[in-house]
Amino acid sequence: MRILALCKRQYTRHDLLDDRYGRLRELPLALTRLGHEVRGLCLSYRRQTEGVTLDSDPDNPGAQVQWHSLNAGPLFLPGLARFIRSASAHAREFQPDIVWSASDSFYGVIGGRVAHAVGALHVFDLYDNFESFAAASLPVVRSAYRSAARKADGVVCVSEALRTKVVADCHRTGPLLVLPNGVDTTRFRPRDRDACRRRLSLPTDAPLVGITGAISRSRDIDTVLQALSTLMEERQEVHLVLAGPRDRGLSLPHGPRIHDLGVRPHDEAPELIGALDIAIVGNLDSEFGRYCFPQKAYETVASNVAMVASDVGAMHELLEPCPQAHFRPRDVDDLLRALRAQLDNPCRLPPETAPDWDDLGTRLESFLRELPRAMV
Repeated sequence: MRILALCKRQYTRHDLLDDRYGRLRELPLALTRLGHEVRGLCLSYRRQTEGVTLDSDPDNPGAQVQWHSLNAGPLFLPGLARFIRSASAHAREFQPDIVWSASDSFYGVIGGRVAHAVGALHVFDLYDNFESFAAASLPVVRSAYRSAARKADGVVCVSEALRTKVVADCHRTGPLLVLPNGVDTTRFRPRDRDACRRRLSLPTDAPLVGITGAISRSRDIDTVLQALSTLMEERQEVHLVLAGPRDRGLSLPHGPRIHDLGVRPHDEAPELIGALDIAIVGNLDSEFGRYCFPQKAYETVASNVAMVASDVGAMHELLEPCPQAHFRPRDVDDLLRALRAQLDNPCRLPPETAPDWDDLGTRLESFLRELPRAMV
């Protein structure tokens, strides 16, 4: 199959091309490893070098995605119009069998129109509840998103909860696949904990509890910090590790047992997780939290590190074998209970619980092949 991927370049605080990160990069690349031809067009909301980037698999150089990057510029709407013109031109020249759109409401709408213009199928990938994004607060955007999700030839949802919402709110009746996020198991794997700590200049003789992703109020950070403050008063041996982007104006604790590593390169993420005794995956019971699938959760599982996670959305099902690891959002006492339990008698999911991107690519390929009129 020939597949044209349309998306934004920066998402979940990462850059698709610079960081070689996440779902929007990994699923197209996995499809090329299965023998399909994939071309990508991405819109950068920051000033970046425009042009072509060949993203290849080091272990399989023949598998590569040709990404074309455009800058949106200082005014979003003219930049979006330029993206639409470029997407239409690529579609006419490339003649894809499928247009795969992702990353927010705008791209689903664009993908549907571009696909229709060249007689291709449109597959809309929802890696989050796009209705929780700021743009969808505009009624016209919300309406256009729901229409795109209803009319697409195929829809892919990151969680079962999101699938249910799309069926109910968008009146979706066509083909629909639940496809969670995956993990690069060559990078995220069980590691020597002390070696990870030495590399990051962390203590090797103390229990480390950490947050290694977005440090944000949307991730229930106020509850997490309150619980950790009490835990560290109770247990003088426990240290806290903070690493990742944080909300502006957020006040973080300081002290000799608190290791704030700031924003670290994406390449260090496996060592950051591998250094921990417990990783905290927080989320609020919100329009975002109920329908997302935290990437950090599978990275932690694949690293064979214990976690505690908000009992919201997909995390409820994922951690069903380890109920002690759940905590109720905004409940400091319940988070304390979970932290104590995981420190005293950690429950870990088997690393193989986390699917790798090739597993998910194979599932996505099967879904694409089964779509009406799909060319094989």
